[in-house]
Amino acid sequence: MAKKKKAQNPKQEEQAEKKDTLLNQVLSLVEHFVSYFELLFLYLQKKIQQKIQYGFIITIAILYMLFLKVVGSILIIGAAYFSILKFFNGDHIATSLSLGVGIMILSFTLLAILIKKIV
Repeated sequence: MAKKKKAQNPKQEEQAEKKDTLLNQVLSLVEHFVSYFELLFLYLQKKIQQKIQYGFIITIAILYMLFLKVVGSILIIGAAYFSILKFFNGDHIATSLSLGVGIMILSFTLLAILIKKIV
């Protein structure tokens, strides 16, 4: 009987080794998948951070440009107001009316041009 136990023992050891190697291979495969997805996640995280940074930079640039356009427009309108005021010899009502009508005509003209280009 001792011989039978020894004969079965190597078979059991072989089966245990096969199970261990198969289990190790499966665990190794799972580990490779996990490391792949971790690397993919880190890459996506980096790309998202870059997009957010570029978005902030572009937003700040757009707001700065809009601010400069508004300030420039106010200064141009102020300069036009004072030059028309000089033309009307200090009459503020006539100056305001003429400047308002001029800006309204300019805006409607630009709007008509824009509509013609779109349609």
